[in-house]
Amino acid sequence: MKSNLVVCGWKKGTLYVIELSTQEVNSNSDDVGDPSTLCHQRLCHMSEKGMKILVSNGNISELKGLEIGFCEPCVFGK
Repeated sequence: MKSNLVVCGWKKGTLYVIELSTQEVNSNSDDVGDPSTLCHQRLCHMSEKGMKILVSNGNISELKGLEIGFCEPCVFGK
């Protein structure tokens, strides 16, 4: 039997924003660490330039300094 999770949120500009308690969130990542890296992964490995545009427009307000660093899936994707 498959189970589905319905998530409700709202649209802020061009992004959909949701709020979940930490009890409802599952993560497969071992050690993400940096919030910039986590956002990069959650946004389907968006470029640093694209993320800077989102930060400057106020769509990602949680990030202050943006530095993605080395991303192995991005390198293999090229």
